[in-house]
Amino acid sequence: MLSYNQAVLDECEPWRIWLDQQLDLLPEPAAAAFAPNLGRVRNFWPDVIELAAGAGASHPGP
Repeated sequence: MLSYNQAVLDECEPWRIWLDQQLDLLPEPAAAAFAPNLGRVRNFWPDVIELAAGAGASHPGP
């Protein structure tokens, strides 16, 4: 249900926006390979953590 909820519920829209923004930062081949895994429950959290780590690395604090 997690991937379904992420895909359709209004309250999950911020997640979808953030995920799309992170995928847009990747080179096209990497994004194309990475995106389908986000729909798989067993891959979802590890992939989100990987995207978040990459976002943190590319946007260091003050």
